[in-house]
Amino acid sequence: MRERLPDPLEGRDRLGRYELIQRIGTGGAAVVYRGRDPERQADVAIKVCTSANPKLRRRFLLEAQIAAALQHPNVTRVLELGSEGGFPYLVQELLEGEDLSACIKRRDPMTLRERAAVLLQIARGLAHAHSQGVLHRDVKPRNVRMLPDGSVKLMDFGFAKLLDRDLNLTTKGVAIGTLGYVSPEQFRGEQVDARADVFSFGVLAYELLTGVRPFAGTSFPEVSRRLLEEDPRPIHELNPECEPRLSALIAACLVKDRDRRLAGFEPVLKKLEALQSGLR
Repeated sequence: MRERLPDPLEGRDRLGRYELIQRIGTGGAAVVYRGRDPERQADVAIKVCTSANPKLRRRFLLEAQIAAALQHPNVTRVLELGSEGGFPYLVQELLEGEDLSACIKRRDPMTLRERAAVLLQIARGLAHAHSQGVLHRDVKPRNVRMLPDGSVKLMDFGFAKLLDRDLNLTTKGVAIGTLGYVSPEQFRGEQVDARADVFSFGVLAYELLTGVRPFAGTSFPEVSRRLLEEDPRPIHELNPECEPRLSALIAACLVKDRDRRLAGFEPVLKKLEALQSGLR
C-alpha cells in the first residue's frame, strides 16, 4: 500500500463551495490550499489528508474534530469538516503573518513587554484547550502564528490528545512531539497530562527570551542527554534585561520532575498577567 496518495485537488478549481486558488503547503500526510469562501468573502486554508494509512487518516479526522471544538481567540478557528471522494478535509481561517520561529531566528527587536504579551496569548490558548480536555503535545514556535495585528494563534493539533480518552492512534511507549521541546516524560513515551504542555511552553518561552533553545545540541543523543539530565543556563545569563520573576516562572515550567512542575496554565496565566503591567 502506498503511504501517500496523489493530491486529490490537483487540477481542480473548487472543493464544495470553496474556490481553490493555489497549493501553499505539502506535508507527509496532507496538502494545504489557499481557497476562497464566496459566502464569507474571505480567503481560507483547506487541508486535505492524502495518506493511505488508516491510522493517519483517523488521526487527521481527530485533529479536525478537536480543533473545531476549540473556539478561542488564540486558537486557529476551524470552519468546516468534510470528505470529498473519500479524502477527509478541514477548512480553517487563513492566517496571514508568519510563524514565531521566523521571528526568533531573525532576532526581531521585541521589548520584554511584547515578548511577555506573546507568551500570555499562547498560555491563554493552551489554558482553553486544557479546559476542554485537550493536550496539544507539540507546543513549539513553529506552531504559533504571529498575525500582523499583533495577535497570536496556536496551530496544528495533529498530535493533540483528549485527556479523558485513549484513542490508540499512537504507539504506546513511543515519544510524540518534537525533540528539544517535549517534556522528559513525553520523550520517554510515558502517559502525559497538562504538565507536559507546560514544559514545552517553558522551552518555547526560554527560546523567545534568549534566542536559543534550553536543550540544544547537534545530535539526537546530545539533545536527549541535556533534556533528561541537565538544567539549562539561567535566563538572566543570556538576557540580563529579563525580569527576574519572569525568569523564575519559566524555570518553574522547565522542572524535569513533573510532580514538582507547575500543574497547569492557571498559575502561569496569573503570574504573566501580574507581570505584564510592570514590564517595559
